[in-house]
Amino acid sequence: MDKELSIPEAFSHGYLMFKKHGTALFPSLGFFGFVIIFFGIIIKGTEVSAPLASHLFNAAGTIIELVLMLGLIHMVFALEKDEKISFKDLFAVRHLFFRYFFAIIFLVIAFGVLCIIPAFLLIYYADTHGHLFFPFTIGVAILAVGVFFMTRLKLMAYVIVAENKKTIAALKRSWQLTKGNSVTFFAFVLLAGIFNLVGAALFLIGLLVTVPITLFGMVYVYKQLAHNADELSQHEKKDQSTISIA
Repeated sequence: MDKELSIPEAFSHGYLMFKKHGTALFPSLGFFGFVIIFFGIIIKGTEVSAPLASHLFNAAGTIIELVLMLGLIHMVFALEKDEKISFKDLFAVRHLFFRYFFAIIFLVIAFGVLCIIPAFLLIYYADTHGHLFFPFTIGVAILAVGVFFMTRLKLMAYVIVAENKKTIAALKRSWQLTKGNSVTFFAFVLLAGIFNLVGAALFLIGLLVTVPITLFGMVYVYKQLAHNADELSQHEKKDQSTISIA
């Protein structure tokens, strides 16, 4: 029987795993933070004097950050199994970078075409024709709905790392996993984001606590949804087998 996804259980699991293994992630999180700050300073310092170099540094920083993000997810999965990790594990799944990169590109294009452009056109129409309320409201609503549905694909990175799925398969799997739990999953992602903002507000040091908790929590959510989806798939196959025999 499927277990209902619980936000408190996800955060509770994240906290318990942080108490157990959180410090093992500190060197990698510190390095991740250093990379973000380092490239941020360089990009800001060159955007006026050397705009081309600024764009190149921006691209390089983005690539490295995506690789490190996949590495962190890989390390969290390992800690969930009580396996030992080391700093080099941060780069252990770098070969999965292009799958993750193309998945993000797909999301950006899809969100732009399906949400941002229509919403912008409606808001522009409202501004130029003086009919502000209705078109503006619809435009904002389109953006909100778009964000909600794009959130359903947020598990793609966890699917890529845990199941070694390729880009399109990972997007489909993420969509499948969140089916029937989209509102709860959206609420968890929203609360996790707010939680990390609180961590960032505490002179960024708080992120050493909030990021591991939310990562462990997200892995918990992924594993719970994957278990439910796989169990449902098995039941459907059994039902089809029974019907074909009958």
